[in-house]
Amino acid sequence: MQHLQRLCDLLPAARTFPVSSIANVFDMVAPLLAAHPAYPQVRQALDEAVEGAEGGAARARKSRNRVLQFLGVERPVEALGEIHTMKASTWFGDTLPWALQALLMAGKLYGLLHLPLAAKQCALAVCAAAESSQDPELAPYIAQGLLQAADCDYQAGSSLSSAALSEHAIAAQSLYVDDPWNQEEHPDFRNLVVDSGMAMLAAHQVRPHLVPTCPHPDGRVRADRARRPDPASAGRCQ
Repeated sequence: MQHLQRLCDLLPAARTFPVSSIANVFDMVAPLLAAHPAYPQVRQALDEAVEGAEGGAARARKSRNRVLQFLGVERPVEALGEIHTMKASTWFGDTLPWALQALLMAGKLYGLLHLPLAAKQCALAVCAAAESSQDPELAPYIAQGLLQAADCDYQAGSSLSSAALSEHAIAAQSLYVDDPWNQEEHPDFRNLVVDSGMAMLAAHQVRPHLVPTCPHPDGRVRADRARRPDPASAGRCQ
């Protein structure tokens, strides 16, 4: 690690140094180095050098590779740290899609850690960022975020809140996503279908008067109800 620190100190003066290969090796052994006090400093220096040579997308790929390495050894907390580092370094311009992907990944990890409210916050942040960007290419992230947020509420036991979010999610899915009802291609949509079916089954058995509140488990809505979803109003569903 001391050799890497010395190298990083020299990188600003050696712009033509081929840092990518060393950065690749660093990503592969990141779980072994993460406990060292100099790990954040070396990681930042290598990431900045890669970004300067290859662009922001290359830096984001490095962060994602480290996330996968930590997940491979079942260390989700360290993986979350890498995800938030990735988000902070890509939250602008052409790399915004990487930041949205990072937030979705963070939401999945918070769910694995049994923190559904934190997972929902990440999912709704994706919706808000994609909506405010006014970029049509980012519109599918609105659907992804709402689908994930609805699943978070269901996992937390908030079935009615999940049902309310599901209406927004299904509308966004129908408006913004190609082949929206393909459950094999869209696993988050498949999760919503399963969650809605389970909620409807439970409602039929113990609270029949709540059945109209639950979305139909096939995931479809009538055309006259498929309106443009509002992430702000979706976030108020508690």
